[in-house]
Amino acid sequence: MMNEVLPGLYVGGLRSANDEKQLTENSIKAIVSIHSGPGIHNFSDKYAVLHLTLDDSTEENVTKHFTTVNSFVHEFRLRKENVLIHCLVGVSRSVCFCIAYLMTVTNLNYSNAMMFIKKKRLCANPNYGFRKQLGKFGEKLILEEKRLFFENFAKTQLDNLIELYNKDCLFANCLPLNDESNIITFLSILGYKKEEKEKDEKV
Repeated sequence: MMNEVLPGLYVGGLRSANDEKQLTENSIKAIVSIHSGPGIHNFSDKYAVLHLTLDDSTEENVTKHFTTVNSFVHEFRLRKENVLIHCLVGVSRSVCFCIAYLMTVTNLNYSNAMMFIKKKRLCANPNYGFRKQLGKFGEKLILEEKRLFFENFAKTQLDNLIELYNKDCLFANCLPLNDESNIITFLSILGYKKEEKEKDEKV
């Protein structure tokens, strides 16, 4: 069975991804499908699908895919369309990407994001290599990921972006905008949009 991580974001295994009843009941419109080989899953054309070929191996580089998955998931959630991230059993690979997304769209650090998702999906257990990469992502890469992530969506969807950010933070039990880096990020985005708006009004 798939589990809801955030409003509009679900995590599960292959069985859930192939269960049309579950997909319909949870209003899934987009799927991140993570598997070990190409051509394993054939979804209906009514779903937007992002395929990732990744082994559940401690040596697999998952970090390089975080930005792609984050952007794909958020694009649909901003449109209020639900997304499922799945791998074979919904324990390691799919959970890893859910944690990276949580760290990006809320104020949760790696440890808190891990605890949060375990409450949502009891079997959640990314492999050791994935955990190390998530830890490094949170320590060294997260600020740049947030900056690029928020600036990208703010160009066209600023109001929806802030609304969803606050909603996600509240859902994850972490106060919105309570981290200085996030406040700075949002102020810079707001400033950028204000300048662009003023330019448009003068033209």
